[in-house]
Amino acid sequence: MFSMSLLTALSILLLLAPPEMAMKALELMWMPLSGRYTLLLVAAINAGLSLAFEEWGTQGVGFVIGWVMGWLQQRRWRTGQKAAYKLVEGGMR
Repeated sequence: MFSMSLLTALSILLLLAPPEMAMKALELMWMPLSGRYTLLLVAAINAGLSLAFEEWGTQGVGFVIGWVMGWLQQRRWRTGQKAAYKLVEGGMR
């Protein structure tokens, strides 16, 4: 947790007020402060939406995938049985 906190703090520092040495070493481009705040806001919204999806969205997606897989399996089982009997009948004659 400490490492993630340190990495987050370093990223915010480099975004909002990068030291001159870091700008030269990382070859960062200059950006207006309003653009930096916009990037910070978009990153925070992205992190929030990602956490929300992991909490609630995965259950819905998993349900839909399970339903589709069951539906496909049911169709495959029905057609597979008929095809299997036809192959056996054709081989016996």
